[in-house]
Amino acid sequence: MLRNIIFLLSAVEAKYRILSLDSATYSGLMTAEFVSFMEKKAYLISRSLKCLTERESERVAMHELFDMIAGSETGAIIASSLVVPHDDASSPQKNKYWATQSVDFFMENTDTFYVDSSTSNGVKMLITAIFLVFFGFVSYRLAEYYFKHKDTEDKFEVLKKVISKQKKLVKGTLSEQDFCSDPAYDTAKNKVFVAAEEEKEDEDKALKDIQLKTIWFDILPYQKCIQEEKERDEVLNKLKVNLDKIEKYEHEYISKQGYKFYILFLVSIAVGLMLYFWFIPFVDFLTLTSAPNSELSAKIDEFIPEITADKVITDDFLLTSWEMNNRDPYIFSKNMITQEPTKYDAFNKLNLMTFLSAVNPLYFLPFKSGEDKVFISGNAAAESPAMFAYLYATEYGQNPEDIEVVSIGSIEERPNKIPSDIGVLEWTARIQSLQGPVKSYA
Repeated sequence: MLRNIIFLLSAVEAKYRILSLDSATYSGLMTAEFVSFMEKKAYLISRSLKCLTERESERVAMHELFDMIAGSETGAIIASSLVVPHDDASSPQKNKYWATQSVDFFMENTDTFYVDSSTSNGVKMLITAIFLVFFGFVSYRLAEYYFKHKDTEDKFEVLKKVISKQKKLVKGTLSEQDFCSDPAYDTAKNKVFVAAEEEKEDEDKALKDIQLKTIWFDILPYQKCIQEEKERDEVLNKLKVNLDKIEKYEHEYISKQGYKFYILFLVSIAVGLMLYFWFIPFVDFLTLTSAPNSELSAKIDEFIPEITADKVITDDFLLTSWEMNNRDPYIFSKNMITQEPTKYDAFNKLNLMTFLSAVNPLYFLPFKSGEDKVFISGNAAAESPAMFAYLYATEYGQNPEDIEVVSIGSIEERPNKIPSDIGVLEWTARIQSLQGPVKSYA
């Protein structure tokens, strides 16, 4: 793009070029750095095309490439600095500032002006830790309560003991009397057999250890099997099968205990996302206090001189602001000030126009002018002033086909242009994109 612009400059003044600088709050430094890069890159290209003599600054000023420079909020600060005339009228360099001065401005003031919260990082970390520990503990305990059952664990133990005694009984190393008098037998009878009999009355009840009860009913007849002189190896094999079943079910039961760690992990992720996207921003909003706009005004007054619009070095410039009480956009430019003196004459100072475009209500108190006007930053009218600049240029005589716009900024969302020939359903699906900045329409 820069190469094309420089080529046109060296050939014929056929295009009306607009540089548009977006609102970017604390990312304004990025915008300034990019404009600074453009100044250096334009010089290198111009030298390679042999259309520019050597300069000590090794830069090309933006007013040499663009007929209009537009800005909104932080973009307005940068734009205004680029159109300030040099203090020495006889100097071959018409511009007073390069973009590096805007870089210095934001380097010095960004951390002071654009503070999203008065809550310290330590407090945020403490809140995060408390929430994670609390919800993590609650979720872990609930999962443990759901998956871990002491009664089921006891049944595993007593059934394995009963089967062990059954083996001894079958082998003849334990008498039937000793078997029946063994505490493990009574415990198993109470914990498994009696419970199973009671739960049979409720057919719809979900029995987590139904397999264990089935095994219990399966091993009860082994005493009778011995009395009927069944083959000992067959009985021992059945006992082994049942023991394997118990161990299998026990292994599955123990495996399910690990689910509580998965739940703990998922809850931690969910709580972390809630904190990051909702709770912490909400705390930031509650603790946020807007700084006095006089702080911003003082810094801008130091940087941008008090000159009238007709003194700027570009063909025109454009800064946006929003007047809250009357819901009226203010478009500060040479022609607007000339055409509507009643509305704009009171604000015909470059430093004041810059301030009115930059006083972001998220960080500064709105600026009250007179009895009925309250101003906030230009991003309330348009985060990107590109469309306003384009329409403004066409309104004041420029051929739309001859307008070229370079729009620079840090906003993420880009609306998609909606063609006039699409169907109603597709139009409805894409209408949401119109809520984004207007950059793509320029």
